[in-house]
Amino acid sequence: MEIAALLIIPIATAAAVAALGRWLLPGAFRYVLPVAIAAGFAAGCFLFPDRLPLIAERYWHWLPYVALIAAVFGAVTAARGERAYDLPFWLLVLGFIAAWLIVPRYPDLKPSRPWSLLLVTTYLAGITWLLTQLPERLRGRLFLAILTLTALATTVLVTAEVSLRIGTVALRGPLAMLGCQLVPRLFAKSNWDQIPRELLGVISVFAILAGGSAYIGAVELSSPHWLLLVVPAAPLVLWLFAFGPLSRLKGATSIIAQLVAVALVPLAIVLWIFLHAEPDEWG
Repeated sequence: MEIAALLIIPIATAAAVAALGRWLLPGAFRYVLPVAIAAGFAAGCFLFPDRLPLIAERYWHWLPYVALIAAVFGAVTAARGERAYDLPFWLLVLGFIAAWLIVPRYPDLKPSRPWSLLLVTTYLAGITWLLTQLPERLRGRLFLAILTLTALATTVLVTAEVSLRIGTVALRGPLAMLGCQLVPRLFAKSNWDQIPRELLGVISVFAILAGGSAYIGAVELSSPHWLLLVVPAAPLVLWLFAFGPLSRLKGATSIIAQLVAVALVPLAIVLWIFLHAEPDEWG
């Protein structure tokens, strides 16, 4: 029952919000998609099972609230467009708000909290901005699937390397993103030309959820796992398909090549961790 609730609540909530938004606001759907993902994530965190406290008690308890803030910024990004001159400024503001909430206040935090705020702000804003600047042909339906799989890979690594508790919280993110993709007619063929603009708002939420989860996982242990921060940046590999020979790939070949290229990043991290792992009393 708990496993079913863990899976169903974020998926169903995100799907319901997305479907309702498509029905009520067909001309403004770009504002609904990031809200649907953030709502699915928050519902999964605050409802059964393994609920987070409504008033945050630890730094990683802020993640649902940061996701909702990111949804608002994502809607603004989708409204303004990827070429807005002030977009980098607003992404830095979002990154700083997220960093202020999820960077712990440990006295022995390394790097120290001021430096960590600067680095996490730059990290989150950088991923978001670089993904928004991808050519529109690389931000179609496949792009949302790639973001979902990347968030899932981040969750798996955080769970395996750091904490099952934090990993199950992070899992609500890719589940909510999956829920949006299960809504019938959400990405109908007649609307394919609008998808790149509609997905702009999703990028902010993805970066905050995946990047924030990776950072939380990285600093949770006494020996930080900084390699985890590489996984949420895996979709940046799509820039290889923006220019040169790879940009000329079409159809199934292009889809497979993009999926393989992005998947190689988390696989390389797993291999690196495996090769450098030291045996303990369990083997």
